[in-house]
Amino acid sequence: MKRILALTVAGILMVSSTVSVYAADASTTESSGSESITTEELMKQIQQLQEELKLSQEKLEKSMEENFQKSQEDLKKAQEDLQKDIQTGLDKTQSELKQDIADTQSDLQKGIDDTQSKLEKDINSTQSILEKEMDLNYKQSQLDLLKTQAELQKAVTDSEEKAQKQAAALQESITALRSNISTVEGKISELKTEIAELEKAEGNNTAKIAELNGKMAEYEETLKTYEEKLMDNTAQLVSLTTQIQNLANAIYAKGGKGSSSSGGSGGGGSSSSSSNDFYKKNNLVGYGSTIIGQGGHVEINGGKSNITFTLSPATGGLLTSATGFASGIKGTLLGVVTTSSPGASFATAKVNFYVSGVVDGDNIAAYQYQNNKWVQLPVVEVRKDHVVVNMTKHGTIAFIRVPVLAYATN
Repeated sequence: MKRILALTVAGILMVSSTVSVYAADASTTESSGSESITTEELMKQIQQLQEELKLSQEKLEKSMEENFQKSQEDLKKAQEDLQKDIQTGLDKTQSELKQDIADTQSDLQKGIDDTQSKLEKDINSTQSILEKEMDLNYKQSQLDLLKTQAELQKAVTDSEEKAQKQAAALQESITALRSNISTVEGKISELKTEIAELEKAEGNNTAKIAELNGKMAEYEETLKTYEEKLMDNTAQLVSLTTQIQNLANAIYAKGGKGSSSSGGSGGGGSSSSSSNDFYKKNNLVGYGSTIIGQGGHVEINGGKSNITFTLSPATGGLLTSATGFASGIKGTLLGVVTTSSPGASFATAKVNFYVSGVVDGDNIAAYQYQNNKWVQLPVVEVRKDHVVVNMTKHGTIAFIRVPVLAYATN
């Protein structure tokens, strides 16, 4: 009977483990961002199923224990009655005693056989009922989990389609901004040519030159606005592209059919490669949730230019060093980049870096790795998503959000 009880409990534990596996699977999928069901709700449903299974298990164990105890008590009572009969029979003659003992043993054996048969019947009946309930509960839990998985996959697919539409809109905006930038740059070039011709011409063209200089300043301000919008839209597109890839990976991991953005069966490897190519193409470097970029027009040696600093990710060793340094000054590392400008040298440079997540009034410090030390660079301006830094040479720069701006070198 104990063996039957152990087998029954083992079956319950197997069902509980199966439900837990489905719960873990559902929780993994839901982390991709479902719009129809939250992780907390899914876990509550799974927890409720586990509690119902646990209650069924406890009810069964209690029922079996009560039946077993009752059978034991009946057996014990029968034994006690037998002992009383034997004690009473001691006063009788030997033949009567033997007869009584024989009769009592026969009755006892019959009682034992009847009790054992009844007990086995009760156990079999209880086990059959339990197995039926467990089978129904298991099938219902399977159906509920399959339904939840289908709803979750649909939500992931809907989110992916929405993100793809947003990405397409951003791509169109970026294309338009690049066209506007090219147009404004052409107008600035034409104005510079016209100003140069006026300066060479005879007569007093001061007013005309001033007027053209004013227009050129307006165009340059417009160009700056377009470039910042371009960088911002590009960063948003990077974020959406990553989101689409993550959603596609989530569907693929769930056993779905995949999608056009999933990159086939390559999984995370192709997504990572695609992201890196996108960053490189748009002069961006990603670090965690932060994106760092440089849109050009670096002021070289105090004058305006069309030079763009090329950004590349820092080496693993410098990332580790920057992380430790940021922790040492009680700051938060936003990102690390290595700058270069092939074919262009400078003594001083004022560089406008795009740093996503920065807000007005943020305490952002910039440190450049020089001679095995992190040396702080002057931060000229901090505004939404932008940090303007003065540099004297290229190198690896770490952007760190600090509690209080102060100069520190390590």
